[in-house]
Formats: sequence, C-alpha cells, structure tokens
Amino acid sequence: MKMNNISPELKEKLELLAAESGLETQDAFIKHLAALYELKQLKVGNGSGYAKQIEELEYHTRRSIELFVGMIKTEAAERIELSKRHDETLGDRAATIVAQELVIIDLQKVRKQQTEELARLRDEIAMLKQQLKPDDGRMPPSKR
Repeated sequence: MKMNNISPELKEKLELLAAESGLETQDAFIKHLAALYELKQLKVGNGSGYAKQIEELEYHTRRSIELFVGMIKTEAAERIELSKRHDETLGDRAATIVAQELVIIDLQKVRKQQTEELARLRDEIAMLKQQLKPDDGRMPPSKR
C-alpha cells in the first residue's frame, strides 16, 4: 500500500506526532500505530471473544499513559516555576548590588571631600603655626 496520497496537513501532523511520541524513528511510530490498529481489529474480528480483556488492556494502558503524561507536565510546570523564582531572586539580588554600588560611590565622594577638607585644614594649621613662631628668637610685638 502506497501512502503518496496523504495530504500535506496530515503528513505534517503525523511527523509532529512521531516526533512527540518519543519513539526513536518515524518507522517505529508507524509500527506502533499499526499495532494499535491490529488490536482494534482483533477486538471486533477474530479476537472478539477477548474484546473485554482488550478493552481493559486499552483502559489501563491509556490510564498509565495519562498518569505518566500528567506527572511529566506537573514536573515541567514545577521546573518552570522554580526557574521563574530563581530569575526573580537573581533580579532582586542584582538590584540590591546596584543600589549598594551607588551607596559605595556616594561614600567614596564623601571620603574624597573629607580627605580634601582634612588636607586643607592641615595646611591652614601649618600656616597658623608658622605665623605663631617667633622670628629670629625675638618675642612677638605684643609681649614686649
């Protein structure tokens, strides 16, 4: 049986389903679909005496898959939430670091101003001391 008459939409859908199925190849995916079809045929055909057992098998298989898919989706959602919280924490820490860097810059400016003021005051003190020194051992005019 040739499958050349498959519409592009159906072919795209089958390729997407095959990729999402987790099976190694598209061939393995098609074999899986064929096995499911054969099981359905057995239920209504030669194996109709086993219809109830086949239906139970289908139910449990489907239910197991649903549970597994649900578990994976829950885990993926939790991982996304954890990643989101991690990104928020990193953002908060980055903002804190930026704020602290700004405080450090302001403190450095204040320190520089105070250092300059201290140097100015030292120069002024040195100049005043120089003015208070007696010249050539003579007493200042007010002491004569």
